[in-house]
Amino acid sequence: MCEPFRNRQAFLLCLLAVVNTAACGRRDEASLANAPAALTLTTTDGAVIAATFYPTHAKPSCGVVLVHDKGGDSAQWAGFARRLQQSGIASIAFDMRGHGASTGPEGQKVSFEKFTVGDWLEAILDIQAARNALPANGVDPDNLAIVGAGMGANLATHYTAQDQTIQALVLISPGLEYDGVPVRDAFEAYKLRPSLLIATKGDTYASSSAQALKKTASTFCEFREYPGGAHGMDVIDEMVGVREELAFWLESILRTLDTGAAIRDETE
Repeated sequence: MCEPFRNRQAFLLCLLAVVNTAACGRRDEASLANAPAALTLTTTDGAVIAATFYPTHAKPSCGVVLVHDKGGDSAQWAGFARRLQQSGIASIAFDMRGHGASTGPEGQKVSFEKFTVGDWLEAILDIQAARNALPANGVDPDNLAIVGAGMGANLATHYTAQDQTIQALVLISPGLEYDGVPVRDAFEAYKLRPSLLIATKGDTYASSSAQALKKTASTFCEFREYPGGAHGMDVIDEMVGVREELAFWLESILRTLDTGAAIRDETE
């Protein structure tokens, strides 16, 4: 083999190594940029809430508040939150007071098992703190959604009825009443914004509740019923395709709003 060819081959191999190193570096930087961040939130009544923020590279990005079920915690949302990142959607999951690492006012360690109706309704302040944390971390405050499961669905509805900046609402296994917390009136107060109701056929109470809520909707409301009897987070984790369908629904709502905002900015 002649010397010039060997030199050219060595040069190409070196160039390939440099390109691969640069590409790996960009992937590593992207991974770090999208790494979950632990947050500590304080509610207006002094509760200390442990939360995890899942960012995206886009600034500002659209965002979703994820509200777990009674007895759950923020870690249950990790898989779905990572899926949302793939769609360019940031999210925040948190431990409601009485759950996980969160505490009540003045650092009181309380258990959800002893909650009264009033205690559950005070957890709406936890949702408010999580919602406020999104724009503080680069999320567009006018392009937000909330997803709640089980009791989290009922509480999310109560909060969203009061906050007009929430553009979309997803209820997984809602109940007309859970532990004394009703949802019908709050859902009726949620107006002029889209909603998605999800339940399984075997979870008869959640399914019938979702169908009853759909009848009261003032605007676009979709009900999706899946086979089986999974409830709450199990619907996302155990039912094939549900996670993808839910991510796509949120993307179709939030990313459309995001695109519209970008177009308006360019024309102004």
